[in-house]
Amino acid sequence: MCQHKVQRQSLVRTYDNKSTYTQYKNCISTLLLNVRHDAVSGWLMGASLFYKNKQYKIALDVLKYSLLKCSKEKLYRNMCLSDINYEMFSLNLFRQMNIAQLKQMLSINEVLFFKNSTLLPDEFRIIEETLGYVVPPVVYAHSIRFLCHYHLNNSIQCQHSLKDLQLIMEKDYFISDDSVKALSYNILGISFLLERDIKSAEQAFMKSVELFPEVDFNSAFRMLSLLKSATQDASISLYHYMCQKIVGTKEHITKLRVMNTVRDNLSKYEDRTTITSGSAGEGLRMRGSDIDIMILLMLIEITIGQLSKLLMVNKVWFFEKSPLLSDAFKIVDTSATTQPVVYAHFLSFLCQYHQNNIIQCQHYLQDLQSTIEEDYFIANAYEKVLSYNIIDVTLLLLGDIEKARQAFEKSEELFPNPDLNSESHRLSILDSMQLC
Repeated sequence: MCQHKVQRQSLVRTYDNKSTYTQYKNCISTLLLNVRHDAVSGWLMGASLFYKNKQYKIALDVLKYSLLKCSKEKLYRNMCLSDINYEMFSLNLFRQMNIAQLKQMLSINEVLFFKNSTLLPDEFRIIEETLGYVVPPVVYAHSIRFLCHYHLNNSIQCQHSLKDLQLIMEKDYFISDDSVKALSYNILGISFLLERDIKSAEQAFMKSVELFPEVDFNSAFRMLSLLKSATQDASISLYHYMCQKIVGTKEHITKLRVMNTVRDNLSKYEDRTTITSGSAGEGLRMRGSDIDIMILLMLIEITIGQLSKLLMVNKVWFFEKSPLLSDAFKIVDTSATTQPVVYAHFLSFLCQYHQNNIIQCQHYLQDLQSTIEEDYFIANAYEKVLSYNIIDVTLLLLGDIEKARQAFEKSEELFPNPDLNSESHRLSILDSMQLC
């Protein structure tokens, strides 16, 4: 009765601060009565109240306490008793308790939401079942943890909560039957949708359908239908927009392709063949479209040795003042070449750096260092010097002056010419900065 009362109570804020406070206080008092009956589900309801009132940090503290009470010796519906349970029941402490006391101390109930409950998170309302909402306690705890971190913009903690949620469902942790597990997968699917991981969300909803294939009672069917129609509508809308505004109609594109093919055939000679490619060659006449003309010389026969040379990984060329260079990269000698793997890791580092993903920055820095240490696609000492120059920039961005100095010294050791190695100049600047 206590749960039913508080779940029917409106949580909409009024203009009267006193009325709002009184309403909020009454909700907490009612939920605390539930804690005496079932500590875990009672505290989880309290976490829902704090979450609905956007008190995310308080909700996280309550969830942490609730999860501590979800230990393996606790009992739940339809579970099979383990050896730990039988040994526990043989203890004198528990043998002296009656059924009511044992139930209060050892049992864990599922979190029950009545239909149109005001405590149910709005994100999960789209998958609310017809007669209510029954969620395993640990599943619900980790799902609310995910939502709290999501609204606090804690991206790393969001990923950890999702992984914990998946692990719990794989091990059937406090999950009583397939219908409850199906609902848990629906919650996981909604969580993936919030992270914009459409593929993982579809997999979660499909798993729910396999576990509980009841169309009228499993909202996963409706979610899969919505995802399918949304994807199709988005693809069709994008195609029509491109046809109208950018590339032209399908018939127009076909005519351009035929024209290119005819022109290539007319310009064919005995010793060479011309092939038109690129976006414009494919009939996409847009601003900035390129036309690549390939000339195949019929007199040249490619042997295995020549083919291996053609398949070699090339360098990444950047000319001075190139608009493709990032600001961080422009302090490096840009008139030279950059090794492709080195540049790929460096560019990945910059992307994570500007998104404030410190852990991913460290990972790409380690990949960059390993690539240079192993001379991966690095042909000579000068190319290795340029790679060390890139590491210098990376370390300076992270504020690691000492390691940046070591990289400077390594670069000078490999290529001590001050006229061609810009590291000598930057090392003197770094020395003057430290003296100041």
